[in-house]
Amino acid sequence: MVAKEAVVSPDGGVSVLAVAPAKAKRRTLRDLSGEPIIFDARGRIFKVLPSLILSQPDTLLSQLVEDVGTDISRPIFVDVNGDRFEHFLDWYRYGEMFPPQGTPVAAILRDAAYLLLPDAVVVNGVSHAVIAGDVATRRTVAQDIHQSFVADVVKRWPGFDNFLQEHLDDIRAYFQHRSGTSDKRSEKPEYNADSRFEKRLLIFSCGWRFPEHIFNMDRARAFVAKLQQCGFECEISFANHPDVFISVSLPTVAVAGQQSVSLSQPLSVKTICPHAGCWICPGSKCPSGAHDCRA
Repeated sequence: MVAKEAVVSPDGGVSVLAVAPAKAKRRTLRDLSGEPIIFDARGRIFKVLPSLILSQPDTLLSQLVEDVGTDISRPIFVDVNGDRFEHFLDWYRYGEMFPPQGTPVAAILRDAAYLLLPDAVVVNGVSHAVIAGDVATRRTVAQDIHQSFVADVVKRWPGFDNFLQEHLDDIRAYFQHRSGTSDKRSEKPEYNADSRFEKRLLIFSCGWRFPEHIFNMDRARAFVAKLQQCGFECEISFANHPDVFISVSLPTVAVAGQQSVSLSQPLSVKTICPHAGCWICPGSKCPSGAHDCRA
């Protein structure tokens, strides 16, 4: 609407003048003082403090916010699926994303590449390489199938959360006990299984040890996958037949300067006992106890 202004002339006459409305001033980042900025992700509106986005200066959102041509008073359009965009805001807050089960990881990784996130992002506790295009899709197909498998098993597992938490508490207590005895002097290295930096969880020995929870290998594998999502290195061991163990160890990390390399799977070297014919770790005694294979 055009504004009108009445002007009185010296002779008493009245004139009505049309006055063009003043253009709204473009607001930039400097004009904000604790106010949130608004993103429009294909129709879904998100409000967030600029300091959160600017904490990751190399990302696309941060560059859009800092662009002098961006009008902060208007929503900033981002060509990303609105249902997935909130997961990327979680990444800015927590350094990882927590999409619900069934969310295609391949789509998240493609969006991550578009939003200029780092080369690797953590989704539901699992690190994924951010690679645009078909390569990312091929690499995540197996991961999607694996996550769906685990989710389906857990869905049919009454009391799983409590069962998992009980064992997480048990694992924590075990390693706290190990650290509490670290001031005890040992005259020589111990070669038994307990001396390795891992906790062994017996799940089968002439019968399932937790028959209400783990009564087949599919559940055992799903349980291992959940422990791995918690950051532990795990594997199912059949070395002491007929006993079946889940070995749980802390992450193996090598640090060099500002870089760190994490081994996603525990490294073990085994050989065959020349007397009993079973697999053993070099330097360890034969599980049967009949021979000393360290020689």
